[in-house]
Amino acid sequence: MKQFDERWAHATACAAKAAEAGVPDIPLGFATRTISLARSEMAENGSWLRLLELISRCGLAGIGLAVGIAGVVHLSDFLQIPNIVPAIENTVVERFPLI
Repeated sequence: MKQFDERWAHATACAAKAAEAGVPDIPLGFATRTISLARSEMAENGSWLRLLELISRCGLAGIGLAVGIAGVVHLSDFLQIPNIVPAIENTVVERFPLI
């Protein structure tokens, strides 16, 4: 337990010193350079990636559409009022009329 307390005290002291020092500011133009680098890489290697993205989006849209249509068809069957006509009774009454 002593070792933990010593290590904890040392870690908190180091953290306090680091908090006082502060974090340096990002250099000017860092974000624009990062974005321009990412865009240049996309321009070089983006054709296959964009094609894969397009195929993936079309596939997801098609699957979503199919699931939606299947859900609507299933729901329409479920919400339909059942037309239960006792066919056997109707047949018996028609064949053997009661006097």
